[in-house]
Amino acid sequence: MKFILAGAAATALLAASALAATAPAAPAKPAGPAPKPWTATLPDWTGVWMQSDGTNFDPSVPRGQGGVGPRQQPPFNEQYKKLYNDRLDSAAAGKPLAEPGCLLSGTPRIMRSPYPMEFAVTPKQVWITHEYKGEVRRIYTDGRKHPAGDDLEKTYHGHSIGHWEGDTLVVETVGLRGDTTIDSTSMPHSDALVVRERIRRVDAETMQDQITLDDPKALVRPWTVTRTYKLKPDWTIKEFICAENDRNPIGADGATGVTLK
Repeated sequence: MKFILAGAAATALLAASALAATAPAAPAKPAGPAPKPWTATLPDWTGVWMQSDGTNFDPSVPRGQGGVGPRQQPPFNEQYKKLYNDRLDSAAAGKPLAEPGCLLSGTPRIMRSPYPMEFAVTPKQVWITHEYKGEVRRIYTDGRKHPAGDDLEKTYHGHSIGHWEGDTLVVETVGLRGDTTIDSTSMPHSDALVVRERIRRVDAETMQDQITLDDPKALVRPWTVTRTYKLKPDWTIKEFICAENDRNPIGADGATGVTLK
């Protein structure tokens, strides 16, 4: 009887040893002291911000009357200059470019939206959340590169990477669709557009974004504008459901309408 029990005990011990050998190892605990709070090393951009330059992409151009906006002067090549002028002339004749209201504005147009935005700054990403249609820009600051070749998908907001130079966020965005517009004057760009930005908090109440458009298919040289945003301490970002309030339906004649509810 003693031999039987000893044999059973030995078998159980061997089974337990085999199970322990095949079980996944416990994750290694991080060594060293707790990391310092990252908030001490990154700027504080909390709060809700509202652009103060109007909806023209170039704030140096005087604000126009009505919804079409004034003619701006990007350094277009002849092909894109004609395309832009044709769109402006068509809009002046009562037939602006049809832009279904529930499609995203995309980058860089969203940065001159007449709706507020807020920032979330973390060590590896910066998010810019816009009230307008709930659009979100994600800027990766973890050292990654842009996707290469076919891995770079063309999207409304493209692929953004950035790094910090002191308290300035330096951003580069590529992979943008070529069928969006730069502002409400239907200013065109191509799918080769690269957007470079330098975003910084100038003072307690002011944010600034220096935006450079580099588009070898549309522009004869890079074009830089600087936009300004003001802190709105008492504001919050509201929910925006475009499908419940499409303010720009396309009519039977193909023209974009305006409906305020």
